[in-house]
Parts: sequence; C-alpha cells; structure tokens
Amino acid sequence: MDFYTYANFLIVLIDGFSLTIVAMGIYFRASNESLRHMLKDVFSKRIHGFVLTGYGLYMASAGIYLAVFHPFRIDIVRDPFGTPIPSPEFTTAFALGLAPTLIFLLFYTVPLLIKASRAYTNREMRSSLVFLGASWASVSTLFVVFDLFRFEFSIDGNGLMYYFFSLLFSFSAVTFNRASILTDFISSKPGASVMRPSRQFSKQIGEDTSFLRGKSFLLEVDPSSRYEKAVGEFADELSKNGCSVFMFTHKSSPIYKLLSSDHSLRFFISTAAVSYPKQTDQQNEVLVPQNDYAIYLDLISKTIDSSEGGCVVFILDSVSDMLVTSGFEATYKFLKSANEVLAAVNVTSLFLSTSGIHDTKVVATIRSLFPNHLVGGPDGSVKLTRKS
Repeated sequence: MDFYTYANFLIVLIDGFSLTIVAMGIYFRASNESLRHMLKDVFSKRIHGFVLTGYGLYMASAGIYLAVFHPFRIDIVRDPFGTPIPSPEFTTAFALGLAPTLIFLLFYTVPLLIKASRAYTNREMRSSLVFLGASWASVSTLFVVFDLFRFEFSIDGNGLMYYFFSLLFSFSAVTFNRASILTDFISSKPGASVMRPSRQFSKQIGEDTSFLRGKSFLLEVDPSSRYEKAVGEFADELSKNGCSVFMFTHKSSPIYKLLSSDHSLRFFISTAAVSYPKQTDQQNEVLVPQNDYAIYLDLISKTIDSSEGGCVVFILDSVSDMLVTSGFEATYKFLKSANEVLAAVNVTSLFLSTSGIHDTKVVATIRSLFPNHLVGGPDGSVKLTRKS
C-alpha cells in the first residue's frame, strides 16, 4: 500500500507540472511541440521561467518529503459502497503544505489556458482550451471535496474520483484532438503549386482575376469533357494571387486525381469511412463524412473564421452527386445555406454540376441559387453565360 501511495502521489505531481508546461507552451505559442522547444520558449520569458522553476522545485520537494518522512498512515475505511478498504491518511501539516500546488493550478495554470484560447480565431479550438482549463479546475476541486469526505466521514472515494477524472479527460482529449486537427489543417501554410496551366482561367471568360473574387459560380460540365483542367486553372489562378483554396471532393473524382499532388490546395475528402473529420497521412487532406451537410457547413464556417479576413476559395465537387445520393430537398437546403454563408463574407466559391442528367425544373431551381453561371467545353475550356 505504501508503494501505491508513493506512485499515486508522484503521478499527480507530474500531471500538474506537465499541464503547466503545456499551458505555457500554448499561451506563448511555442515554436515546436517537443518538450525541449516548449521549455526553451517558456524560459525565454524570464518571469514565467522563474515561476515554472519555483513550482517545479516546490513539487519536487513535496515528493522528496513524502519519500523521506512518510507523513501518512494506512487505515481501514469504507468506500462509498460500504466496502472496507485500506486508505492512506496524510498528516494535517503535509496536506496543508500541498494547498499551494492546488492554488497555483487554479489561479495560474487554468487562467493561462483560458487566456491562450483568446488567441485562436477557430471557435472550436477556443472552446476546447476553455474546457481543458475547466476540467483541471474541476479536478482540483474534486481533490479537495473527496479529501474532506475522507477526513470527516472516513469514506475513501478515490475510486469514484478517478472515474470522474477519466470521463472528464477522455471527453476533453477527443474534443481537443478534433479541434486541433481542423485548426492545423486550416491554418497550415500551403505548399508550392505544381500546376502548369496552359491558360489563365479569368482570361477565358473575358475578365481579370479581380472579377473572380467574392463571387459564387455554378459550373455546368459534360462528364466526358476534361473539365478538371478548368477547375485546376481556376484554383491555380486564385492560389497564385494569395488565396487559400479548399476543395470538397472524393478520391474517385477526376478533379482529385488531377490535383491531389498539388500541395497548394487543401482537400476535404468525402467518404463513408468516417463519422467526423479525420486527418489523413497527407498534410493537406482531411476526411469528412459523406453527405453530412451539417458538418460541411460547419467546416465552411470554421475555415472562414480562421482565415482572419484573408482570401478564401471553396470548390465543391459536385452538386450532381448530392442530388443523386441525397435528393433534391437536402441538396437545395445545403446549397441555399452555403451560399448565404459565403455571400455574407464575400468568399469565392465554385460549385460543379453535371449537365444533361437532371430534370429541367431541378436544373432551373439550382441555377437560381447562383448569380454567376459557367459552362464547360469539351476541351476543358469555359464560357461565362451569366454574371452578377
């Protein structure tokens, strides 16, 4: 039982100290995720470096004191269900001596995480950091509550307490991981373009690049044509003019097959294999649930929020796939909502549709949602048939 007490106490100290390092690393935007780089960045802030050193020495002293002076005894008490179990009882002096570590977590580490959240434009990332801070505040509070139960009523609730802890941190870890995946994907620096287009997209339609910005386009194409070339030229022109290009597509699409090696673009890849966004082994690709339009709209909103006013372009491949797999009503609602979101913030978008396979009323209704219409030619060329 002595070994259990030592090990348990040591784990708690290490967890608290590690969280403080992580909180500092997030707050100061450490240049690298490794521990060595985090510590280097923290200690470059002299006052906070001294604070971390003092906190570490204090916790190390507590661990040494526990090992040398053995300030506890093992009693037989009952757990919350009435079962007799051995339980350590620390001396009052030692317990009070640990109070500063809890106070430090509550009034330094947790507020640091909450302050760090304000630096992120992504709402999910902000809420995840706040939730992580709130989880640790809850942990600190529960430690005090369960220790009081042990002291006042001779009831050892450690098993129940650790169960609550595992629930808190499991949920926090999943939420934080999903948020960080999207934040890293959206805010990552694009790679170099490998496209070598033979023509400029805007010149084909008799306009210049500035005409493309802030507009929503519907491009109707023949599936037997080389329409993927036109999409590549559209993406390449805007990417080279400082825009971040995000594409919703699937791996069997001709567009993906042509452009997947271009790391200046970022891909949301539709698949039935996932139920939430998941990073692939490619830095510029994230898997998203197939036909989950609520998630699509959420991703569009988060991408726009994270752009901080920069030029953002969305390409959606394709409206026809949506109509076939989800039906007219669901597709119409998504397109209407998406265009409302995109129009409100002046974002450029290109939606693809296959010509000749839909009912004329459906085509007319879909067209009515877009102020700018494009038609693809058999060689991958494009004509502007309507503009706002």
